[in-house]
Amino acid sequence: AGQMGSEDLRLKIPEINALYLAQRQAVDATVKTASSVAEGSLQEFSGVVMRSKWTLGSVLVASVVLSVVLFGCTIRSILQPLEVSVNAVHRMASGDLGGSIESSGRDELTQLSLALAELQGSLTHTVQIVQLNAEGVAQTSQLIAHSNTDLSDRTQRQAAALQQTAATMTQLSEGMAHNAENSRQAA
Repeated sequence: AGQMGSEDLRLKIPEINALYLAQRQAVDATVKTASSVAEGSLQEFSGVVMRSKWTLGSVLVASVVLSVVLFGCTIRSILQPLEVSVNAVHRMASGDLGGSIESSGRDELTQLSLALAELQGSLTHTVQIVQLNAEGVAQTSQLIAHSNTDLSDRTQRQAAALQQTAATMTQLSEGMAHNAENSRQAA
């Protein structure tokens, strides 16, 4: 009763075989479903990977473009004030000290512009002093020239007066000699 004989076991083989086949069909169905789900997930994952590649590529291209734009803006923000300073130096070198030097900000280029404006102010002041001194020298030169002319005129008048005095002295001397001769002859 508790033990089965080999004949009983043989009779159970078709039943066990049927259970085995049912189990195997269930496992095959599970594997088939799992494979189908896995294949769908794999296709979905491939789509995610493809979208990720495109997104990453787009972000990379946008980053490069943005970097180039920012680099250009940075270079422009450096070169534009530098060009203004160079133009101001050229203008001052050509003698134009009247133009204004624009500066805004707090960076080194602004400090350069402020120093150039200070230099321009100093040069303008120096040129004004030189102009005033040159005008003084010109006025003094004119005064000296006028004084020299006056002195020359006075010297010529004095020379003429001396010549006249010498001529008078000569006449007086001749008259005295003549008087002396007359006195000697009369004595």
